[in-house]
Amino acid sequence: MPGTGAPRSVDPRGAPYIDPAPPNYRFPSRPVVDHIHNRARGGHATAAANLDTKTWEANSRKAGFEGNYSRDLQRYMQLGLTGPEAEYVLQGEHDYIMTDVHARPIDPDGLDNLPNQPEEGAEEDEDA
Repeated sequence: MPGTGAPRSVDPRGAPYIDPAPPNYRFPSRPVVDHIHNRARGGHATAAANLDTKTWEANSRKAGFEGNYSRDLQRYMQLGLTGPEAEYVLQGEHDYIMTDVHARPIDPDGLDNLPNQPEEGAEEDEDA
């Protein structure tokens, strides 16, 4: 089930990464209920199959993608495509919005400077 289980670290040593540029949200990790298929495009407001728990930050990022999708759809139709044709063109974007994680981009140079990163040129310990 989406949104279940304890968070796990992506650090091979098991320590959490510290965000070098944290967002300016007051409660970025607060759980909120997201509509998988947003209501503006016909998603059901209360159907359990259309609800998923996400963090506030991830839900806010997803909302931005949903808004861009709706604008892109309208723009394609203004250029002469029918609704179904425009939806076909944007199918990959639609699928991404519905199924992918909406993480915030992070500058990789910022991650390279974290203390839990191996120093440049250092060999990884294979026994670790």
